[in-house]
Order: sequence, then structure tokens, then C-alpha cells
Amino acid sequence: MNNNLPTRILILIFFFHQLKKNLEIKRKIYKTDDHPKVAITLANIAEQWRNMGDYQKALEQFERVLGKK
Repeated sequence: MNNNLPTRILILIFFFHQLKKNLEIKRKIYKTDDHPKVAITLANIAEQWRNMGDYQKALEQFERVLGKK
């Protein structure tokens, strides 16, 4: 059993929350999802979904970043 698992989960949740706040701020500043800095944040959110094991949400997010959805 990995004793660090609860800590890792808390860190992932915290980081995910910070990315969402960061995205809100960047969307207010740039007023579009097409700006590179917004796209990078969206890709980072997709990566967090992947890290948390939700591959479907990660794929959907990556497709949004690439403009496929």
C-alpha cells in the first residue's frame, strides 16, 4: 500500500483547482480561447485529467485545444 497516495491525490486536486483559476483569469485578459497562453492552460488541464486517470475527459479537452470540437 502506498502511504503517499492520499497526499498525491490532494496535490493533483489542488493543482487542478489552480489551473481552473488560472484559466478564468487568462480568459478575462485575452477574451478568447485562441490565445496561446489560454491554449497552454487548457492543455495543462487535459494533462491533469490524464494524470487523474480520466482518459475520456483528457481526450475531449485535448481535442478542444486542437480545435476539433
